[in-house]
Amino acid sequence: MRSFEIVLAYSSATIHPVHEFITQSEVVDSERLLYGTVTDDGLDTFLFQVKGEAEAYTEALDTTTAVERYDITVIDETSFYAYLEHEAPEIDESLLAAFSRPGVIVVPPVEFRADGTARLTIISDGDELQALLAEIPDGIATEVTRIVEYAGEPSNLLSTLSSRQLEAISIGVDIGYYEIPRQGSVEDIARQMNCAPGTAAEHLQKAESQLLTAIINQREGAANTE
Repeated sequence: MRSFEIVLAYSSATIHPVHEFITQSEVVDSERLLYGTVTDDGLDTFLFQVKGEAEAYTEALDTTTAVERYDITVIDETSFYAYLEHEAPEIDESLLAAFSRPGVIVVPPVEFRADGTARLTIISDGDELQALLAEIPDGIATEVTRIVEYAGEPSNLLSTLSSRQLEAISIGVDIGYYEIPRQGSVEDIARQMNCAPGTAAEHLQKAESQLLTAIINQREGAANTE
């Protein structure tokens, strides 16, 4: 049983207004689709986990006609849940139809990023994958980035990070910032992120703090079950 990691890149004509807001926002990083219900009458319901400021996201929902109703539940100062009801545009209906086919399972979450892409994992065989990709609507570019044998979903520590935090530590790994001796600097990371060194340092510190806290919490939880 194979799993395929797929990236969907939306054009300006096909991107959903809420996703478009995320691409333009400086305070909302991404949203992860956790669960959804699609109905025949066109009114769909979704639950997202969003990284960023709830107030800015709420203001964006208030200014778009794409969302009929919403409810926000704050998790902490950097993330929240968003319950959305909306009437699916034609492009979304076509995309959902492509993935709603026998032999294809979409594994949540589906992540909508600030670079205008959506990233998801499906379980399928090669023949069904090719048929699915052929039905993706025009204006949405697709790329299969990884093919592996499906082994279940491990606890994803990286899901606790914002896209900028993940970008910072990824660059750090690439340039040897975490090597001994250290081969890169915060300034090098900032240069690749197109931000000030102080901002890059803040992203690194927050990412490291969240990852270490999550690791310790997991270890303590495992110890308590032994």
